[in-house]
This record gives sequence, structure tokens and C-alpha cells, in this order.
Amino acid sequence: MAIAHVCMQCGMALTRLRPSRDPHYRLPMVTCPSCNTACTRSVHPLQRWHHTAIRVRGTLCALVLQSLAAVVLGWLMPAGAAWFGRQVIHGPPVALLAERHRFALALFGLAVPIATGVWLTAGLGHWRQATAWRTWIAVMVALLCVDTILIVLADLPPATGVSWFNLVRREYELHVFPILIERIASLIALAAMLVVATAGIPLGRAVRAAFARHRSHRWRKRRKRLRARRAGA
Repeated sequence: MAIAHVCMQCGMALTRLRPSRDPHYRLPMVTCPSCNTACTRSVHPLQRWHHTAIRVRGTLCALVLQSLAAVVLGWLMPAGAAWFGRQVIHGPPVALLAERHRFALALFGLAVPIATGVWLTAGLGHWRQATAWRTWIAVMVALLCVDTILIVLADLPPATGVSWFNLVRREYELHVFPILIERIASLIALAAMLVVATAGIPLGRAVRAAFARHRSHRWRKRRKRLRARRAGA
């Protein structure tokens, strides 16, 4: 409902009259049809705060959803790659098809990668697609390898007075090398998950197109309502 606007000269209601811009000061001006008195129309502070709150609410909702998707997928992707790496290293690959692994295989092998592809295409549609994918791959590799780098650095002997032979001592071989091999297997699994994630690109484009149609339909309805109000004024 529009806020009331009354002519201060004759008291006529000017709410339904559309303002025009003053050519010099660019102020919204309304001319009373009864007494020809010109007056400015300003937005009431309550109405201004209401519009600002609506815009901020939409922005905050989008920010929360984007952050939630980034955190959840950013945790599930490295976790799934690490799980695949452990299963391949500590058991035969055929064991992945066992009944107890079906849920994890469907989650990490299909659901999470495809959801990632959809989010990178639709959720980060304001980015260039190549930039979004490169950034995501770099973040996933960093999250997957950061613990391995810390373990390797912590297990290395002091650099002073140590020969190369000490770098391959028995403790280092028994503790670090298996972790490195497991991480290599996890990186290969991550690459396979990213390949599966490309299947979500068409779905992401469809989601983005559907959102664009919804937004266009919403604006058309708003224009129709404004036209109906002006016609009934």
C-alpha cells in the first residue's frame, strides 16, 4: 500500500499521481490537478528502511546458502577422496563393491561430485566457469594434502649435520611413505570425482536458466500490478 501524499494547499490526495523529474534539480515533482500547486515527493524513512531490509535479506540469504554449500562440499570432497584412497591402499579395489560400502560409494562417487558440479555452475554463475573450477581444484588439493605436508615436515630430522641417508631411515620409511602413497591414491580419486562432477554442469545450467525464468516472471508480475494500479488511479 502506497504511503499517503496530500496537497498542502487544497488537501487533495496525490498518492495515485505519478511524479516527474525536475529538469534542473532532478527532484520527483507532483502537480496538484486541483490547484496546480507543485510539490516534491520524497520516500518516507519507514518505506526506505523496508526496501533496504528486503534487499539485505535477499543478499544475506544468498550469502548463507553459498557459504553452507562451500563448507559442506568442501568437507565432503576431500573426505570422499581420502576414503577412496584408504580403501584402495588397504584392500583390493573390488572390496569397494561390497554391500557395506554401497552408501559411501553412492555418496562420494555420485552424489557429492554431481552436487559440486551443479553448485560450481549455478551457484558460482557470476564467475567464469574455468576460474571457478580451477579455484575449487586448488582448494581441494590443498585441503587434502595439508596434513601430509605437516606430517612430513614434523618427521624430517634437523637440517644441520644430517646426511641424505638419515632422510630415508627406517622410521621415516615406516611412518611417512605409506601416508604419501595413500595421499597419491587420494589425489587420483579426487581427479576421478572431479571428472564425475562434470556431469553436474548441464544440471547447473538448467537450474540457472530456471532461476532466470523465475526472476523474469516475477518482474513481469510486478509490472502488471503497477500498470493495474495506474489504470485504476
